[in-house]
Amino acid sequence: MKFVSCHITGFGKFVNCSFDLSSPLSVIKNDNGWGKTTLADFLRCMLYGLDGGRLRAIEGNDRARYEPWQGGAFGGSLTFQYGGKLYRIERTFGKTPAYDVSKIFDENNMPCYDFGENADKLGEILFQMNADSYKRSVYIPQGEIRADGFTDDIKTRLLSLLSTGGKEENGADRALAKLDAADKALRGKRRPLSGKLDVIDERLQDLSQKLADCKRVEEQKNSLQTELQSLSGELQRCNATLAECNENLERISRQKERALQEDSYREAQNRFSSLQMQLNGLQSFFGAVDPASLNTEGLRAAVTEYYALKGDEKKQEEFLQAMEEDWKDYLALKKEEEGLEKLLSSYAVALGIQTENTGAGTRRKEKGELVVPKKRKSTKWIIALSLALSVVGGVLIDTLLVVGLCLLGLGLVGLFAMFLRVLPKRVRTSAQENAQENAPFRNEELERNYAETKNELLKIRASLQAFPPQLQESMQAETQKKESRSARLAALEKGICAFLNNFTFQETYDYRASLTLLEEKTAAYKHIASLLQAEKEKLDGLKLSSPDLDVPFAPRSLESFEACKARKEKAEAEKAALSRRQGELLADVKTWEERADGSALLAEESWLQEEKSRLEKRHRAILAAKKYLLKAKENMASRYLDPVSRGCQYYLTILGGEGDKLRFNADGVPFCEEDGRFRSLGAYSAGKKELVSFCLRIALVDALFREPPVLILDDPFVNLDDKTTEQAKKLLKELAKRYQILYMTCKKERAL
Repeated sequence: MKFVSCHITGFGKFVNCSFDLSSPLSVIKNDNGWGKTTLADFLRCMLYGLDGGRLRAIEGNDRARYEPWQGGAFGGSLTFQYGGKLYRIERTFGKTPAYDVSKIFDENNMPCYDFGENADKLGEILFQMNADSYKRSVYIPQGEIRADGFTDDIKTRLLSLLSTGGKEENGADRALAKLDAADKALRGKRRPLSGKLDVIDERLQDLSQKLADCKRVEEQKNSLQTELQSLSGELQRCNATLAECNENLERISRQKERALQEDSYREAQNRFSSLQMQLNGLQSFFGAVDPASLNTEGLRAAVTEYYALKGDEKKQEEFLQAMEEDWKDYLALKKEEEGLEKLLSSYAVALGIQTENTGAGTRRKEKGELVVPKKRKSTKWIIALSLALSVVGGVLIDTLLVVGLCLLGLGLVGLFAMFLRVLPKRVRTSAQENAQENAPFRNEELERNYAETKNELLKIRASLQAFPPQLQESMQAETQKKESRSARLAALEKGICAFLNNFTFQETYDYRASLTLLEEKTAAYKHIASLLQAEKEKLDGLKLSSPDLDVPFAPRSLESFEACKARKEKAEAEKAALSRRQGELLADVKTWEERADGSALLAEESWLQEEKSRLEKRHRAILAAKKYLLKAKENMASRYLDPVSRGCQYYLTILGGEGDKLRFNADGVPFCEEDGRFRSLGAYSAGKKELVSFCLRIALVDALFREPPVLILDDPFVNLDDKTTEQAKKLLKELAKRYQILYMTCKKERAL
């Protein structure tokens, strides 16, 4: 397998970044904070995806840690070569794995399904191991030192390589799985037990209990029959007691019913009398009028109209009074206007001003003369410029249409404006000015009085125009409306009073209150009349016919009634209990009769014993096979460590360590021999542990993978000294001949 390139859409601090990874040995040397660990984790996430991200601490939650800092899409793509073909996987991450999307494409950019439907488990398909095993072998994060042994996934993979030549399936594991399934089918390991032998044991125990019960069947049947006979006698006694109680209760209830009927009749009579008194009181209010047929709709309409007219009457009177005041003002202004017109005419005669009678005063005639405006020098220049623009626009209209049209339009507008400017104009002059010019003498005081009188006359005429037209006709129409309204109010008041006089009112000062009282009295009369009719019908139904009673009703009969009722309830409860017990005994007798025959149970027990013996022999054979197979698997486990141990010792020797003193236990935990004793790697320095951990990972890669994977090394030599670091750099160059390596560091001394 080989990486070709990757594109990061959004992952941590990277946004829309692309990297070329096609070189056999790619070295990325940058300062701290550039994003080397982020790039390494991005490549791992493209292969295995992101976990659920449930941890709150961001250091242990990759989904929260690498969410794009600037926002936007979360994910990217990785182009790689596998099996001689080129592929590209694209992943988009959401808030949870349920929202993650994975797609894989081939070299023709077409969707590819060589690694599953959506390639979400691409790393497991490529490397045949889970994400944890991948991080302990191919992927070496910065500063991570692991000496806690191999994962179960790595152990299974090594065993598979050893026993089946690298095939994916393990024959020993399959056999153990089948033996476990067969063992569970015979003997269950967890409750509830569901193995065949467990079911047989449970059934045999049940049969043994049933066969023991069969011996007590006859005794139980005799005891039950004796109890049934006793229950029959008790039931007969209870039935006799119930019959006696029912007879007494019927007699007492007849007496009690008579007393209740008498009380109900007296109460109904009292209610009837009270309602009759209320109805008589209301009848005195209505007099000769029948309330049942009384209809107040017409009266309500008349009262409503009456008060509506009363409300409008005040407004109309105020409006009519205002119109009369306006009419008086109008007449005064008209009189003043006539006096001013006469005075103005006398002034005009004295001044020699000719006036014309327009019916409302005099108006002066005006004269005018025609004036030719003076010529100006600017007019010539504007005319010359307009002619020049018109000529230029006409020339350019064939070549530059828009420019030519604009210049031609400006020239024509200028010529037209100057033409209007030089035209002669007629100026109007007033007759007074002509008279002043022609008159040899002027009387200034008389002219001033004339002007003042004229202005005052104009003000009075403006005030007259403010009055509404046809003021007198409107005032006469409003007066007629007032008279008509007064006549209608008188007619309505007369009709309302005539209607209300039929009833007995204490005081009639408000027709609306009287109408409300009348309606309330009418509704009350109808309601009481209906209640009275109902009470009368109830009285007719409660009339007693003196029933036949053997014993007259007395208060002590109530005591005997309660006692008899209690005795009846006690007898009924006792009878119900006896009947229920009788049914249970009958069911038990039937059950014991069915269990009396034990031949079928004995035959079933014999067959189950034979089946149990046969299955127990098979179970012992299965357990023996599991024991021998587990022993053989343990012996094989000591062999799969040989290639890993030899490889780790070899690389450790190359890097200057003592490889011959390194040993591993069955779980892959490394130990170092020191003074004849084996010490755990945790007792040594960080540099020693990092050196052994690096060699162990390279040895695991050599042993696990037939097709070389891509090694991702995120500054793995942080704790090594200078000499060992130089040896490690040389080793990386040698490994680059067999593996594609992506090496990242932040120090110049550790760069290749």
